[in-house]
Amino acid sequence: MPHPHILICLPIYSEEVHINFAFSLLDLTRALTDSSVTYETLHVASSHIIRAHNFFVNYFLSRPEFTHLLFLDIDTKFPAEAVFKLLAANKPLTGVAYPFRRFNLDRSIVAADTGICMRQWLEKYAD
Repeated sequence: MPHPHILICLPIYSEEVHINFAFSLLDLTRALTDSSVTYETLHVASSHIIRAHNFFVNYFLSRPEFTHLLFLDIDTKFPAEAVFKLLAANKPLTGVAYPFRRFNLDRSIVAADTGICMRQWLEKYAD
């Protein structure tokens, strides 16, 4: 397998990312650098996710220096190790399933919730 040179693609709706995603991306780029894996990031702000994905794929295919294309959702948190597991699989196409979380937006924060952070609250009340 050639030394990986990854195009990390970030389809973004409104030029904003979730903070947990930002920390995950920082961890990933640090781990890639520490492992001597090269990468470039590319983002497109668009409400049309299919157009953004098509743009990324065309960009990737027109630049033979890239060995891997990685799409990351900007509203997820992920461990850097997950990307290394995808690389280690050495398959033409890999992916990771992650849960779709739902919670009742009408749910109120009650006295019993005092002292917990938003993440704990979401975990407590997610379906």
